[in-house]
Amino acid sequence: MSSTDRSVGNTIISQLGGNEFLFITGAQVVYFDDGVSFLFPMVARGRWNHIHIKLGADDLYHCTLRRFTRNHALKRKEEVRDGIYCEYLRKRVEEWTGLATTMSRVVGINIGSAI
Repeated sequence: MSSTDRSVGNTIISQLGGNEFLFITGAQVVYFDDGVSFLFPMVARGRWNHIHIKLGADDLYHCTLRRFTRNHALKRKEEVRDGIYCEYLRKRVEEWTGLATTMSRVVGINIGSAI
């Protein structure tokens, strides 16, 4: 896979918080030509632990949500969420997984106001 194949995936990861997002969530990442897929090892009970995010021709994100068991069996029917703007992507991922995606939310301080 060439580095140009990862450009959309890298853009999605940066919009979610970049390396900080990957570190905090512990997500395993798989790149695709049109997006990226995340498998989250620890999520809140009953939340989605696999999210595939792809960029559509309309410049909106289209997400497929899945919940897998420990033995990788699909636990419940997948759901598709279409038409998500980039500025709402991080908030939606937090809602779907129950995971914080930034350190400021983990430790309870607002980094922007401390500077």
